Amino acid sequence: MAQRASLEIYRRLAEGDPVQYEPQVAAVLGNFEALTESGRPEDALPANAEAVAIRRRLAAARPEHLGELAWSLGQLGTTLEALGRYEEAGVVLVEALELQRRLAKENARGTRPDLAGALSALGALYSTTGRADESLRLEREALEIRRDLAREHPDRYLHYLAHSLSNLGVTLARRGRYDEAVLLEEEAVAIRRGLAGGNARSLKYLAQSLSNLGVRYADLGRFDEALPPTQEAVDMLRRLVREQPEKYRTGLAEALANLGATLLDLDRAADALPPMREAVMMRRQLVLENPDKHRPDLALALSNLASAMSAVGDNVAALGHAREAVEMRRRLAADLPERYRSELERSRAVLARIDAAIRNPTSAP
Repeated sequence: MAQRASLEIYRRLAEGDPVQYEPQVAAVLGNFEALTESGRPEDALPANAEAVAIRRRLAAARPEHLGELAWSLGQLGTTLEALGRYEEAGVVLVEALELQRRLAKENARGTRPDLAGALSALGALYSTTGRADESLRLEREALEIRRDLAREHPDRYLHYLAHSLSNLGVTLARRGRYDEAVLLEEEAVAIRRGLAGGNARSLKYLAQSLSNLGVRYADLGRFDEALPPTQEAVDMLRRLVREQPEKYRTGLAEALANLGATLLDLDRAADALPPMREAVMMRRQLVLENPDKHRPDLALALSNLASAMSAVGDNVAALGHAREAVEMRRRLAADLPERYRSELERSRAVLARIDAAIRNPTSAP
């Protein structure tokens, strides 16, 4: 691998002249961030941590390295989040944001993109961990900066604007503010359609926004409108998974789960079962590889599958999935009650409904 070869060359040079070559070692280590984007955060973590350690030493001696340190902290925080290590990620991302705010005071215009990135990263983490109010404040600030940047340099910053629109939409939906959320996701889809070509990375982001848009329509009870974007996202991600399965299978599992839920909302429970079963199968494999990150998604997929199986009258088989979902969400709610308490209650309601249908079959719908 060319990056590893370059790293070893710079390591040897740094042994003789650390002042000259340690910055190059840290820069090469920063390129390992691509492993996180490719679904291999566990491989990126040592490189991210080493880059932070090097740049912390450099910044202590020469403040002009503070920007590089903030950037490496952001990479490390993103990797820790991808591993499901949310508490550690939060500490790192808070430090990254504090540094970016400090740098922005010294050079307000020059550091705006990096400040927006730090705000967005911490906001997304807070949204994931149930700190929605704090997340909204950070994500709105990031969105405001990125709107300004995209107006000035659309070719460079429209991608980031779409990212902030989608993130804020997800957080607003978690607060039940569905009307606002759907408008933001529609804007994100429009931008990402304009940006998407044959580039796999841009297609991945478009598929993500399409799947989110389907969920937002479903949140509003607009189920007929939810199906087309959700199906389009699945089709798009299937093509990407055929080319690079490790990189895109998490996104496909998410899109399949959303498609199944949409079909169930449309009273097409039998049609919902195949994508739901596929989503559960994929998420079981992902949990084996990274349980902290993927267990919440598996719990959701199991609960939805149980509902669909019950809807077609297969309550006995549904019961096991419903029980597994409740047990999984009970453990999650013990660690993060604000994030998972309501989801636990929903899974308990599904389990109770299935249990009642088994005990009294004549009363089942």
